[in-house]
Amino acid sequence: METYLVVRAHGLKTRLLNKNDYELIIREERSLADYPDYMHIKEDDSLHDKIEKVYRVYINRMNLLAKISPEDYEQFVRALLDRLEIENIKIQLRYIMGSKRKVLYYPYGHYISPSRLSKIASEGTLWETLRATPYMKNKKVPKFITGTVAEREFFVENLYYSYIIGLINKSRNLKRKLDKLIEILRTEYMGKLIYWEKILGKENLPEIIRNQGIPFDIHSVRLREYLEKLKIDYQEAIEYLSTNRLTDFLNLLKRGLIRYSIYLLTPHTVELPFIYLYNIMAHIEAENLERIILGKNIGLTEEAILSTLVFIEE
Repeated sequence: METYLVVRAHGLKTRLLNKNDYELIIREERSLADYPDYMHIKEDDSLHDKIEKVYRVYINRMNLLAKISPEDYEQFVRALLDRLEIENIKIQLRYIMGSKRKVLYYPYGHYISPSRLSKIASEGTLWETLRATPYMKNKKVPKFITGTVAEREFFVENLYYSYIIGLINKSRNLKRKLDKLIEILRTEYMGKLIYWEKILGKENLPEIIRNQGIPFDIHSVRLREYLEKLKIDYQEAIEYLSTNRLTDFLNLLKRGLIRYSIYLLTPHTVELPFIYLYNIMAHIEAENLERIILGKNIGLTEEAILSTLVFIEE
């Protein structure tokens, strides 16, 4: 079953868009509907509908893999998708705490559907709802130090990493097959700590970590060594951090993490870890298309839109 699952993932990978496809869509030499997986997206669809349909393609691809997986593998595949649910929870948390932005959810719910989440009107109810899910199993809500929504988002993100690591470690079979993935997740998390240090403040993060606990035994990140590990240009990263271009910094990390993941997982391209690699690629396609749709909607130039995309170099 593992071989069949991975073969199907390789088949799905051949359907992913490449840099040339993105350029054609941006230049309007091809429409998104010209690609078979996206033919249901119409030009007169609303902005929200277009983006939702893009993410449904990603979700349907991963759900297909989950359905043909043995039980413990299925849990792992769905846990990869559960990042979207975690993002929905963070979106609702921001709304509860006073965000004025229009609330748009990813069209996915494993333990908490978007419709149910949208009805949660208080922070206390949100935590109570989370306690009934595997995300917060045997965990308590900490006393938040800064009182900011960012500190709460950090807590929710930590719940996800603890959840997926716990799921892998719970199964001897998964733990044996996904040992390299644990290293990738740990490396990814180190990059997130750099981001959160910028958001929460260098003086606050150590105390927040002591208060909340984190899913990995990481006390500090040596920035230059970390960037070298991911083959990321140090000066470029520093420029983004010093000018608060945090989205650009995260995209830089994402490209580096993809390179690192491909390097680490290449010997396992016909084994279960490839599912994680495929998931990254499929999710990035959804994010890239969202950026193209939004960029064209607000009138960005072709060059500006292209600069926001993440390309996969194998």
